[in-house]
Amino acid sequence: MTLIKTETHPLSPALRSLFGFDPFEEIRLAPKGTSFSPAFEVHESDSQYTVIADIPGVTKEEISIKLEGTKLVISGEREKISLEEGTKLKHAERFYGTFSKTIHLKIPGDASEVKASLSNGVLTVTIPKKKTSVAIEIGID
Repeated sequence: MTLIKTETHPLSPALRSLFGFDPFEEIRLAPKGTSFSPAFEVHESDSQYTVIADIPGVTKEEISIKLEGTKLVISGEREKISLEEGTKLKHAERFYGTFSKTIHLKIPGDASEVKASLSNGVLTVTIPKKKTSVAIEIGID
């Protein structure tokens, strides 16, 4: 798979300063027709994040999900179907290859409680938000 880094976005320095990372830096585009690139959605509620990805033709054994603090990485591979001997490919619109998506979360996820399921080519990853500590006043003895 060929990855091409996009040009620096005009807001990149400000975003890097504000958030500690540049979300545009993670965007990678491959030339049309060269690789498999699943579509992702990220939903957020008060208590969790839900990531949904369309990954048809990929088994759970071919998908890797890693959460480290606020960084979620989902990667995998859709392998090309081999043709039977004597068979020729006449037309193709399907894409194959490796993919990797990095999603930055605003609040760290609770890695011990992450759940993932794959059903009918749709991957759903549920990431509970880590409980934040509550500030308390401490008296002096």
